[in-house]
Amino acid sequence: MERRVIIIGGAGLVGTAIARALQAGLFDLETIVFDRREPPDRVAGIDYNIGNHVDIFNSEFVLGLVKEYEPMVIIDAVNIASLASRSGNLLKTVTDYCFDVIDKVARTGVIWIDIGTVATGGMGTEIPYTHNEACNGEIAPGLKNKNAAASIHGGFLDLLGRTPNQRIGRVVPRAMIGFEPPIYGPMFIAHLGGVPHQFLGQHLSLENLTGVEFRDVGEFHDVGCRCGENGFFGLEETAAITTIGQMETVTAEAVAAAAMDVLGRLMANSGTCIQSDLQPDTTSFAARNRVVKAMENLCRRNGTTSVCFGNLGPYLTTHLWELWALAWSFTPNSLADFFGEFSPDQEIVDYLAGILPCLGIPVLTDKEFIPCVGFERDGYGQVVNVKAILSVDEVRDQLVRCQIGNMWFVDLRTTRVAFWAEQARLIAECQTERSNLPLDGREKIRPGEFWAAFSIARGHGRGSYTNGSRHS
Repeated sequence: MERRVIIIGGAGLVGTAIARALQAGLFDLETIVFDRREPPDRVAGIDYNIGNHVDIFNSEFVLGLVKEYEPMVIIDAVNIASLASRSGNLLKTVTDYCFDVIDKVARTGVIWIDIGTVATGGMGTEIPYTHNEACNGEIAPGLKNKNAAASIHGGFLDLLGRTPNQRIGRVVPRAMIGFEPPIYGPMFIAHLGGVPHQFLGQHLSLENLTGVEFRDVGEFHDVGCRCGENGFFGLEETAAITTIGQMETVTAEAVAAAAMDVLGRLMANSGTCIQSDLQPDTTSFAARNRVVKAMENLCRRNGTTSVCFGNLGPYLTTHLWELWALAWSFTPNSLADFFGEFSPDQEIVDYLAGILPCLGIPVLTDKEFIPCVGFERDGYGQVVNVKAILSVDEVRDQLVRCQIGNMWFVDLRTTRVAFWAEQARLIAECQTERSNLPLDGREKIRPGEFWAAFSIARGHGRGSYTNGSRHS
């Protein structure tokens, strides 16, 4: 056995942070990385093995690494719950991985450290805005599968770690993991399978719907921050989910530090199971505030608006875009006083028509409808084609689906503004009782800030999102 550590998934956000920590030389271990993708920036002095040959679910592949490199440690920095939750046979996938891969490797004397997951950050099932493409207010099948995979995986790791002479470690971040430095450039949209092209939408009168042909203006560029497997988050998306009371955040560096602590303890024991639960701390929130500020500066420098790209689901996306549009006409206090008719500024609607169609989100006002492009997917849910020409019937079908609440869309009708006015009044009532509501009622609406206050005020309860959660 050599003084060597293999990081599987070492090109990702967490894996890269762990590689840097190991390069600091605390344990004097040679580091080798295996991953399917190229890292955004390689860590100097590390041997990278990148390609589709990397198959963590294949026991022969992983045992082959043990035989070839004779490592002292293997660190699994892959999000197993996400991968396994997409499998047709969840239980078999996780069971085979634990007993055909981890158990066999650990029995050779290799220390196995897993970067675990609780599947949903720190909020359990009370995240109505992620993993839910349906407009039904229920826990989505994808979220159920991911939680099941995380629970099965964690239980098996505990079982294996209590087996004599097996050294198993686990770091469980109980919040969203961030952040890479924000950038201005092409935005990776996870559920669209890459960087979408930007399609300019058309304003259609509700009284005279026609067919549309979207104009492709090239790759979609904006300011975003990459946050691990989710891809890029927009400014307001980042601000909303990392607020106290939401998913919150821990840094990849904090995860790496916890992994180094677990590694040190495992190296001093012949057989044990050690788990480190990682909660948000002041350092994480300081990092979060720096990232949000950096994104604001990038937006000003590049003359763009970074709101939300849909990587956390359409619920959060549509709400943040609605609040962004309202911010041009209201402060939280003036929104709370709103009664009457609402007509969005045409410049705002034009901007939405240039952003949202490529994300698969239509826009509806009292008088106009802006349809979105269609995405054709294969049996695995991967986008295989973008439909940029819609017939009159297809446009009408989109509109009807929006009107009956079975399609996500940005709603700028007067009735929707009245809904947000009601929430503004609720927030104002709660602010005297809850000191942690992140909102200044006299300044311009900040969508992420308003969303967090809205969610906290409503208590996160799933009951609040029933009856077609789109318009509760």
